Amino acid sequence: MSTLKILSATTAAAFVALAAVSMSATPSDAKKGGGSDRFRCDAKGAGETGFHAKYEERLNKSTLRKKFGVEFEASQGGAFVAGQSVVFSVDSVVVGTLPLKLVAKGELAAELELDSQKKPLPPGFPVITAGSLVEAAIGGTTVLGCEVTPD
Repeated sequence: MSTLKILSATTAAAFVALAAVSMSATPSDAKKGGGSDRFRCDAKGAGETGFHAKYEERLNKSTLRKKFGVEFEASQGGAFVAGQSVVFSVDSVVVGTLPLKLVAKGELAAELELDSQKKPLPPGFPVITAGSLVEAAIGGTTVLGCEVTPD
């Protein structure tokens, strides 16, 4: 009978310890399954322009994977034409430059996708946190941008 009491006490202690560890996880870890941070933002502008940015850091075993994606979309005509260079930046640090491409009838887009699992992010790539400002500029003028928030 004393073995049963010891086993019950040990089992109860294990459950209490497991509950304590589970409750100490951050809300971000609980939401994302642990080891992951995600941020995103969206903006709409005049002339049917749109802007979307997303960033994710995920720890898989001992490897930190970073993924960053940003897209600028616009209707063709007016201020935007195919071939214009779109400069993407994060907190004033340029992270990539791409030309606007015709993606559908009358629609232009430039999309930058970076993934550290495929190749390292550019040197000097900024640390992205809640409130980081992601922007698209054409001809030295910021067209659209937004501050990222936790996803």
